[in-house]
Amino acid sequence: MPFTNQTPNYALPQYIATDHPTYLGDANDAYLKIDTRMKANQSAAETNKTNLDLLSTRVLANESNIDDRYTKAQADARFMSNPNILDNAEFLINQRGDSTFSGADIMCCDRWRLHGSFNVAAKTLTYQAVNATAVGGIDMCYIAQRVTGAPVGSTVTMSAMIGGVEYAQTFTITSANMVYPVGSYFFFVGNNGSFTQFGLGIGNGAVVIDHVKVEFGSIATPYVKEKYGADLAECQRYYLSAVGRLCVGHLNNGGFSALIPTPVTMRGVPRVQVINRDNVVANGSFYALSGEARGITVRNNGVEVGFTVEGTLINQVGVAFGLLVSLSAEL
Repeated sequence: MPFTNQTPNYALPQYIATDHPTYLGDANDAYLKIDTRMKANQSAAETNKTNLDLLSTRVLANESNIDDRYTKAQADARFMSNPNILDNAEFLINQRGDSTFSGADIMCCDRWRLHGSFNVAAKTLTYQAVNATAVGGIDMCYIAQRVTGAPVGSTVTMSAMIGGVEYAQTFTITSANMVYPVGSYFFFVGNNGSFTQFGLGIGNGAVVIDHVKVEFGSIATPYVKEKYGADLAECQRYYLSAVGRLCVGHLNNGGFSALIPTPVTMRGVPRVQVINRDNVVANGSFYALSGEARGITVRNNGVEVGFTVEGTLINQVGVAFGLLVSLSAEL
């Protein structure tokens, strides 16, 4: 062999002093090996360039859509649900008990105020000309809720599923009723200094309202169904129906004072509507209640009320056998 050693990768000649190289033998063979490998390298480089060009095209395409890609904070802002500042958002709590409400400025499902007609089971608001009213210069029937804690200057977003379509509108709360058309319907908001009212109105016909949400901020985040028990407890801070039966009280010289237990502490001193007075049982006898409730005081575990009672018993314990009242601390 014209050379003693060879390179480790392509077996090219590596000479020592006693070798006798030849061009026709070892040199031509070495050149052929080099030429073959260089061609292979060239082909591989061209393939790599093609792949790089394709990758570059994809990167440029992604860069053009970079505004549609969210940071974690941006994703949270769009897809994490904010709290709903409205109660009973799906109209499921109905302590007043009617299947359909109809009137002008009346309470219907818990926490909701109505102009027009509302069918509870169908969640349908119906326009009634006799019960319509002007809001922001627009004649409408509406369902609305009054809340505290949303002062003038706050930015809020109102959203609702109306007739199977989700609508949303962002606005800044002012002291005047502001009306915002959404599709064929109206959102409105206004603050009178004591509370802010959020409403959904229609100018004709009827519409099914699945849910309503109001949240702070300028993005309508997903609606999340409230747990019934938590929603009921919140509503009971504002209204309780048919309570007081068999409550224990104190008779003294023509007066009866009792603590009517409540499941939660009411938000303020309620208006007491007497559904049934009946009698107080004390000292083995019945004593009739009369007159309107007086001395109404909110306690942590109930509402204290007083009534006039027949008789002049002094310092006697009595049981309001058939007393029924509703307690309303609505805004």
